[in-house]
Order: sequence, then C-alpha cells, then structure tokens
Amino acid sequence: ILAQALTITGDTRYTMRRNIAAAICLPIGFFVGSRWGIVGIATAWMIVHAPVVLIPMLHRVSRHLGIGIRDYAPAIAPAVVSTALMAVTVLGVSSAIPGDLPLLVILALKVAVGALAYGAAIWLFFRDNVMGLVRVLKQARSGGSASVSPSAAPAPSASPG
Repeated sequence: ILAQALTITGDTRYTMRRNIAAAICLPIGFFVGSRWGIVGIATAWMIVHAPVVLIPMLHRVSRHLGIGIRDYAPAIAPAVVSTALMAVTVLGVSSAIPGDLPLLVILALKVAVGALAYGAAIWLFFRDNVMGLVRVLKQARSGGSASVSPSAAPAPSASPG
C-alpha cells in the first residue's frame, strides 16, 4: 500500500529506487539465509526488507501524506493485534498436532485454526470496526455512499411530506 500511496502522489521514481535496492539486497540476504533453510530465508527477509524498503517507504509516505505513526498505528491495530494472536494460537496448536499426520492434513488444521483465531480476535477486540465495514458494504451494495468510520451510523432517511 505504501508504493500505491507514493504513486498517487507522483513519487514513482522513489518507489522504483527502493525496489531496485530490494532487488539487489534481498537475494544476497536470501543466499546467506539459505544456509539455515526456509527459516533463514524468512529471517533474511525480515532483517533486510525493513531497513531497505519498509522504513524508508513509511518515512516517505508519512512526509508526503502528512500522516505520522500516531495516525497510522490505530488504523492498522486491528490487523496487527489479530495477526499476532493468530500466530501465537497456530504456534501453540502446532505443538499439539501429531507429527505422523499427512502434511496436507496438518496444513488444513493450521489454516482452520488460524482463520478461527483471527476471526475471533477481530470480532472480540475490534467489533466496532467489523460492524463499520459491514455498514459500508451494505450501503455500497445498495448503491448508496457510506463513511468508513467504525462509529458512523447510517444516514437517516428523509420522510416524505
């Protein structure tokens, strides 16, 4: 979404430079990390991507759009919190799944547990956001316009005469 924000503001050259830097640095990180398998490659992604792409792009977008971390954090909090709870739940359940099951069954169990954990977290902790999205989707489906604000109530309809 950061690249799209910069594209909208006309800063496509900066996005291109960040992507070129990533195209050079990430494969080197992957090569080094491959010594430790998929975990090493994932770790390389986290270590290299943040300083090469994520942090510079966040800084640039915040300058262009005038959005600071204090404005951005509440917007992404539902996804971050729900994802963290999902990850902890899946990791916890993973230790209880018998290792002799077929890999496809293990994958299906983890996906199901993850989806349930994410859904439960978003519903329990961010219900107003979910209901705001439901309102927006209902109004969009009926051809009306809607506010994305979680606390936005549907506009009152005018009564004739």
